Amino acid sequence: MKDIARDHVGIRTDVPFRDLTAREKDLVFHGPAKKYHMLYHNEKTNTAGEMDFTYFNAVYAVENALAKVKDEKGMKRVEPFLTEGPCPDCHGARYAPQAYEICRTAEDGKPYALPDLMAMSIDDVLPLFSQRTAIHRRLQVLHDLGLGYLTLGEETPGLSGGEAQRLKLASEMGKGQEDAVFVFDEPTIGLHPKDVMTLLGVFERLIQKGATVVVIEHDLDVIRNSDYIIDMGPGGGIDGGRSVAMGTPEEIHASPTSITGRYL
Repeated sequence: MKDIARDHVGIRTDVPFRDLTAREKDLVFHGPAKKYHMLYHNEKTNTAGEMDFTYFNAVYAVENALAKVKDEKGMKRVEPFLTEGPCPDCHGARYAPQAYEICRTAEDGKPYALPDLMAMSIDDVLPLFSQRTAIHRRLQVLHDLGLGYLTLGEETPGLSGGEAQRLKLASEMGKGQEDAVFVFDEPTIGLHPKDVMTLLGVFERLIQKGATVVVIEHDLDVIRNSDYIIDMGPGGGIDGGRSVAMGTPEEIHASPTSITGRYL
């Protein structure tokens, strides 16, 4: 490719990219795909030969590599050549113009299009649809899980681990939970103490529906409300890894070996 760029396309390869002319830079990025006949020298075998080789510009090379990505290693190879930015047409709203033409009147008497609603927080939208049972029920679950501050159109990659867990939980709340097992890894991260109590109420509803709830947690309110505790320790990192105490909160509190018990 380097030989083709130099000998046939007209791009100097012995100077830094920043020193290329505007024409040369345009050929690097957008030059036409064209097949060239070339002579080559194989340094490993010290032999010469002929071949037909097609010049592909840089933009095509990256797009083609991206289309063929199958694993994380392949993605990491392409990532340095990618950048994110808002769409010039929708300015990041991710909706076609037609989406703004369909409006529904909410309970405050104002018409709202879907993009308008998706730009609002769950708590702001909740009172607007109290009479629409299905919508209100789903929004209420999100509110009860302490997610009311999120906007409806928020991108999930930007959520914390605890937020992502609670968002997944919201989709499970309307289903039967008999014999289901839920495992949460520190779901209270980022939660206000008041919202922790709300989350405990959600756990209680799952248990009442027949589910088993397992929580990995350091929050004392969650630990106190557990039916059964496995206290790992005695310290963290290399100082941990053992079951220090097991039992009810009362039994953990009475255990002489449990540091957690002292705080309970």
